[in-house]
Parts: sequence; C-alpha cells; structure tokens
Amino acid sequence: MTCSCCTSHPIPPKITSIIFDIGNVLTPFDYNRAYDRFAALAPTDSLQLDHAALAALQAEVESGRITCEEFICRVRPLFSFTGSNEEFISIWEDIFDGNPPLHAFVAELAARGVPLYHLSTIGCIHRKYLFRKFPAFTHFRDGIYSYEVGLLKPDPRIFRLAIERFGVSPERTLYIDDIPANCEAGAREGFITLCYDHRDHTTMEKKMREKLFI
Repeated sequence: MTCSCCTSHPIPPKITSIIFDIGNVLTPFDYNRAYDRFAALAPTDSLQLDHAALAALQAEVESGRITCEEFICRVRPLFSFTGSNEEFISIWEDIFDGNPPLHAFVAELAARGVPLYHLSTIGCIHRKYLFRKFPAFTHFRDGIYSYEVGLLKPDPRIFRLAIERFGVSPERTLYIDDIPANCEAGAREGFITLCYDHRDHTTMEKKMREKLFI
C-alpha cells in the first residue's frame, strides 16, 4: 500500500524567462482621454466619432500596413482636428498610466537576472512614447511589436516568432497578457500563461511569484 504523502507528483518546470504584454499590463490605458481632448478642440459642439472607422485605422497602423504619418492623416478628419501633427501626437500618446507595483516587480526580476521581453499589439506612436515615459521599459532585453512584424495577437505566428527571436522554451516561459484570447493563443503554443488584471495587482503578483517559485 502506497502512502498518499509519498505519491509522486509531476514537478512543474522552472520558469526561466517572462514575456509581458504592454497595454493594460505594464501600462493601463484609456482612449477616452484622447477622445475627450479631441472633442474639446472640435469646431462643433458635438463630435460624432466613427468608432468603426477609427478601429479599422488602428488595426492598420498596429499591423504596420500604414505608417504613423498615414495614420495621422487619415484619423485627423474623424476628430475634425485642425491642429498640427505634433499636437495630434501629444494627445494620442497621452492615454497611459504607469503600474508602479508591477514596475517594481519587473525591476526585482531584472535584478535577479530573469530575461524579460515584450510581445505587444501596438502602434509606433505609442511604442515610442512608452519607452520615453517609463523607466521600467529599460529592463526588457528585447520585444516584438506588431507594427514592426506585421502580425497581430492572437495570430499564432507572432508567438512562434517570439520563441524563435527570443530563443526561449515556451514550456519554461511565462506569458502575461490581459486578454483571455491572447493567453489562450499563447497556451496553445506551449507557453505558461497568466491573464493579468491591473485592478488586482496584489493577487496577480502572488500568482506570478507562485509560478516563479519566489
């Protein structure tokens, strides 16, 4: 008779690297900030924003099918915006908040020598802004940004590209994202995943530490 306390259980693999999504993970964001500022500058009292057209243009720029300059040119009329391109960028990029407890955890992980990477659906305007704004981004060794590679999550090819480019073993890599479909896509490619909620960082960090055995 085998004692239950001696029953063998599989030992989970040691995580050796972590891949982070950016938006609503490292940096919560709210597009309404930009929409409200554009509305305040519009020549009419009631701006009727075509959200479907805007979403389509965001997908175009985030997939690299159009340049930042083309994006600005085509989005300006949606907001009836008459200011300069520089003013447009300053409004469009200022939608992010920091996530101080997660940034502190990232710094701790980097100090421990854990390789950290980005995997993000993002456009060029926001990527440039985030790297200027938040020092935590300096802790990352590399990143894959959708507009540079022409792939959007949850396309499985972007996860396979991450495995190849970062040189990681997915079964020993934690992938953190806020969107369940992206976590599921990562899991199908073999990653250990965590669906992150920035509104409950304490619980999320506990789960991360459990997975990392720290």
